[in-house]
Amino acid sequence: MQNKTPPLKKQRTDESVKPIEFDKSSESWKRSDCLEKMTENKIDTDLYSRQLGTYGFDLMNKLVKLNILIINVKGVGLECAKNLILSGPQSVCIYDNDICDISDIGVNFYINEKDVEDKSCRSDAVLKELQELNNYVHIYNYKGTIEKNWLENFDVVICCDINKEDLIKYNNMIRGIDKKRIAFLSCNIYGLCGYIFVDFNKEFICYDSNGEQVKSCNVSKISKELEGKVSFDFDKTSPFEEGDYVQFSNVEGMTEINNKIYKIKNLKKYTFEIGDTSLYSEYIKGGICTQVKKHLKLNFYPYEYICVNPLNNENISNNEQKHNQNDNHFLDTCNNIIYENIPQPNSFIISDYAKFDMSNHLHYSIQALKWYELQNEKGLPENSDEDALEKIYNYAVTLNNKDKEEKKSYAVEQLKKDVVYNVCRYSKSHIAPVASFFGGLLAQEVIKFTGKYMPIYQLLYLGFF
Repeated sequence: MQNKTPPLKKQRTDESVKPIEFDKSSESWKRSDCLEKMTENKIDTDLYSRQLGTYGFDLMNKLVKLNILIINVKGVGLECAKNLILSGPQSVCIYDNDICDISDIGVNFYINEKDVEDKSCRSDAVLKELQELNNYVHIYNYKGTIEKNWLENFDVVICCDINKEDLIKYNNMIRGIDKKRIAFLSCNIYGLCGYIFVDFNKEFICYDSNGEQVKSCNVSKISKELEGKVSFDFDKTSPFEEGDYVQFSNVEGMTEINNKIYKIKNLKKYTFEIGDTSLYSEYIKGGICTQVKKHLKLNFYPYEYICVNPLNNENISNNEQKHNQNDNHFLDTCNNIIYENIPQPNSFIISDYAKFDMSNHLHYSIQALKWYELQNEKGLPENSDEDALEKIYNYAVTLNNKDKEEKKSYAVEQLKKDVVYNVCRYSKSHIAPVASFFGGLLAQEVIKFTGKYMPIYQLLYLGFF
């Protein structure tokens, strides 16, 4: 019997998603030239199989249409670019005209000594290697001036390791574009700490905050009374939570309840209440109760506002908070969608439960450092410059004292001097593992711009000391 080589495996594709194929003959492309060379193609479901299993086709259809701009690829910017290119957006543009420095080699794995000797700019040095990561993504660099009209070509703009003045300038330019919604993200790392800022503009809708499957159960009985009680069959415990919204279908007898949305109240192990059912017909049998996911409406603010007012400073009681939460829900009866207005958060995201207030200290430390950077001609302090460190610490204390006088909830009783000094002393350092960590988080936030998963709202501070 002759051994026959197996036939080549046919590439599986999905027609609903159409990414792009491009000509890689040149190392530096203009955006207009590349668009002419693009041809429609189908997504490689073998290449993206795990991603499709995690995200689903709905998110992937949005992701492959995203055009992304990344400003500065020293460390965290390159890590973010790598992760995004592997995820498969339509295009990624790199903007970084800074000349390669010897310090780049330790944090940027695509820059070598030859790039430093040749005095290549960073975008040229990393472009070829980035292009080899994913043939379905158009990757190019840009060396012109960043203007508002040019930014309209993008869906997401990411700024990495830039000073406060440029951050505010680019953020305001993006928010000034009325033609479409453009996401703006920023990330700076300072040695063993850093922050991420997210701005998805006004009235951003998150249609699925956790990505979990919709829960459902079989209905066994529905009572006819002022507070109608629903009994359901489930193997373990209730699949729902207090305050969830559910929709009924296939109910016999009490047909008035079908295809309507109700809020769960007084949830027990096998029962919950849905309100007045006294005017409905008698329940006979059957029915399926399915969870309805709330669409979260978030209003993002520009960095110019958030750096001064990072949190919601309204001090309200628990009863008032519950009342406001009820007022924040409203039903779109035409589409059977529940919307919930999400206010600005009252506290920072806690990254380390052993250091509850670390984000508060990092906020004042980094804001004072950014102030010094502008005062010092956009230069960060040297680690041995004690006068500069003391100057930054005093300004951070001034910021904190001002917020304490205004009774802002995020002000700390006493600012930790060692935290401020650690942030400032190593602010010029770019550590590869820290850049990799923040680059992964930043790329993850870009994915959330599709509307799936709850994004950072709006600041995240992290420190590893």
